[in-house]
Amino acid sequence: SMRTEYKRDMNHNYLIVCGENEINTDSYQVRMLAGNVIPSLLKCRIQGMDGRFLIYFDITSKQAVNVLYEEKKMGVEDLRLIFGGFVKAMEDAAEYLINPGQFIMSPEYIYTDIEKRQIYFCMMPGYEKDIKEQFQLLTEYILPKIDHQDQDAVILGYGVYKRAMEDSFHLEHIKEELYRKQNNKEEIKTETEKDSREISVQETG
Repeated sequence: SMRTEYKRDMNHNYLIVCGENEINTDSYQVRMLAGNVIPSLLKCRIQGMDGRFLIYFDITSKQAVNVLYEEKKMGVEDLRLIFGGFVKAMEDAAEYLINPGQFIMSPEYIYTDIEKRQIYFCMMPGYEKDIKEQFQLLTEYILPKIDHQDQDAVILGYGVYKRAMEDSFHLEHIKEELYRKQNNKEEIKTETEKDSREISVQETG
């Protein structure tokens, strides 16, 4: 597990993650992180120290997922927030040519802005994990947190979990689960509407 600490100054709260090795500040991945251009990542600054590096992630007015759902169960909106945030992060990684294995998928490193209803991730250069395994661990954390009174949450949560466990794990599969559930509610499930729904999903997706 990574070495972390928390720090606050006058107006800000920081999660500080300590990198074990020296960081190549010229590398593309580090420049992208330090440039704070990737929307789904927490804003941060990087500091070198004794051949090591510290990343100060700005967590002001945000809450870690593990804290937020310590007591609280996850309804369908919570799941959409988290899974939707994951999808967005993976799309950002692809767009900015970042290795997604550097995103830390543990619930204590995933932050929620409740006001904006948005999820932010930490990225750790040099932290190379298999993104599929990381996502599986995240879904395993989520399953017992699902509110079983919320039928949509159960369907979505287990649907995504099943997809995450498939050998052919693919982001499109996760998106399918997300969007299918979103549309079920709003439309009467007649066959004709179902056909038009599939077309509209392709257009927006």
